[in-house]
Formats: sequence, structure tokens, C-alpha cells
Amino acid sequence: MQENNSVRESTPLMKLWTVDEAAAFLNISSGTLYHWVSEMRVPCMHLGKRCLRFDPQQMKQWAASFGQSEIVDK
Repeated sequence: MQENNSVRESTPLMKLWTVDEAAAFLNISSGTLYHWVSEMRVPCMHLGKRCLRFDPQQMKQWAASFGQSEIVDK
């Protein structure tokens, strides 16, 4: 039986950011990012109950939609 690899070969795997990587991109603490996630202020993916990941492209678009002063940790 031959395995169909066409989907796997044509679809590149997307590198998702960890909490630390996303927080560094936003220049905020990981605690602030967790708080924003709990308030549903930032786009994220829940992989199970305790695993969060962030799509870099979505994060860049989300951050660009705000002025720099609006995403700074207050």
C-alpha cells in the first residue's frame, strides 16, 4: 500500500511561537501575556489545557492594528 505524501510535502509546517517568544516580540512580560490571553485580548491557540502557542503572522497583524502605546504593559 502506497502512502499519499502529496499533502504533507506541499504544506509547510508553520512555526508557532511559545509564550516567551510572543512576549519578547511584544516587549512585555510573559505574565502580562498570560493575563491578556485570559481576557481574550490577544490571538492564541490552546493546545490542550496548559499549552499556548501563537501564530507569528497573526501576532504581527494584531500588533500592527494598535498604536505602539496601546500594546505597552500598563
